[in-house]
Amino acid sequence: MLKKTNSEVVKYNAKDIFKQSVQYVNYKHVKTLKTAYSDKSDSLAVINKKVGKETSLLILETWIVNLNDFLNISRKMTPEQIKETADMIYDEFYYLKISDISLIFKRIKTGFYGEFYESIDGMKLLKMFADYSQERVNMIIEQGIREHNKIKNG
Repeated sequence: MLKKTNSEVVKYNAKDIFKQSVQYVNYKHVKTLKTAYSDKSDSLAVINKKVGKETSLLILETWIVNLNDFLNISRKMTPEQIKETADMIYDEFYYLKISDISLIFKRIKTGFYGEFYESIDGMKLLKMFADYSQERVNMIIEQGIREHNKIKNG
């Protein structure tokens, strides 16, 4: 009888991870920050470790292209701007899960972060990611304080 060892490596298929990460239907349930945070999806950094940074960047680029096509604006992002913006988002926000990214783009599409006024650019997207990230940090801190008080008073 063969024994399985802890040294067995799980193989990941980059194409499967990419497909899973960019399908809207897979994140339809993500409507709140709390849901996005508690979702079991991988972060960009974990995807990088599993299959490489190129897949993480491709996921971000696909979301940006989708947004670029979705918005009814006259000055859209160029392919070069999309690539550079994806790279900058990854560098700053590598810890975000795919569920977080899905929620950010849902919010952008619904006007949560304001209107674009005929153009979209990397700086606007980076600001929206920064706003989301700060909101996420605040939620985590508040959650920690509530849990601490519950233990303290419980």
